Amino acid sequence: MFRSLIPAQLLSKLDGYANQGVKLVGDVPLELLPINGLPLSLRCSVSRLPTLPGNLLVRHSLICAPTFLRPSDFHDVLVVRSFQPFDPIRSLLEVAISVVLRSQSKVKVKFVDVSNEQGFIEAFNQFSGKIAIFDGHGVQSADDPQGTLSVGNLKINPVQFYGKILLPPIILLSACETHTLEGFESSVASAFLFMGARSVLGTLAPIDARGAATLIARFLFRLEAFLPVLRRPMNWTEVVTGMLRMSYVTDILFKFEQLDGVPHGTYRGVQMTANVAINSGDPEWFEKVLCELSKQTNLTDEQVRLRWRDTCYFSETLRHVHLGSPENIFVTPE
Repeated sequence: MFRSLIPAQLLSKLDGYANQGVKLVGDVPLELLPINGLPLSLRCSVSRLPTLPGNLLVRHSLICAPTFLRPSDFHDVLVVRSFQPFDPIRSLLEVAISVVLRSQSKVKVKFVDVSNEQGFIEAFNQFSGKIAIFDGHGVQSADDPQGTLSVGNLKINPVQFYGKILLPPIILLSACETHTLEGFESSVASAFLFMGARSVLGTLAPIDARGAATLIARFLFRLEAFLPVLRRPMNWTEVVTGMLRMSYVTDILFKFEQLDGVPHGTYRGVQMTANVAINSGDPEWFEKVLCELSKQTNLTDEQVRLRWRDTCYFSETLRHVHLGSPENIFVTPE
């Protein structure tokens, strides 16, 4: 259905870029466009630059100078957290990170709890690292062109702090609806871009708190385990795409285990196959995942493919969208 709305000439070009880098400009969520059966954001290394608010598009289009970071630049991570004390999901990210990262990990995560505007501003301004996470609630009302984050009892759009806040180049948003499918004028994610962030991982829709916490925790593990073994410079789009691909496979395996009534982790070998193929840059990584699942479940390749499409195609991972100019950020070996 989605493909039928796209001009044939553009489709032909996009199909030809399978397994390569693609830059989208605009407010249409083309990341979800199927390319050889798989969403564009997973088939290729993809980022999108929104056109709004204000002169956001012009600003980022003029920022062409590359930024070079080393794995050690990601050793300090800030989490700006805003939940009510009684919120049942308040500690999910902290617990997920404690499970994934070793106690002696070089990646150190600092949680700062904020409940008002000044606390929100100071949390970022007192941080000198390269990557920060917002962990809290977000919402985009159909009646309001601006998305908001819940900070204490307030609903704020970060753009209101323009000129008052210093942001790291990379922002991850563990909150709902920070850049919705409808493409509103000023989403939370685009506000962070407008204020100086170069790369923002936002969310297209409401997200499951546990799934989001797991994704962020696994991403921090990627900073610890994957970046230090890089043998060549890699742009940030590729780093994020690899993480999203592995997370997508996890979503699929979890759903298949539910359907088959088997214990969690039964198909762990499929995840290993996926991780090796993804991290080695194998363009057939997803096809290998389906093939391995076929062996593990005793289903035919076609049965596996149909089950995937019918039950877990639009998984939690696909609700995330990579925005900004991450292709100009490069991680280089130490």
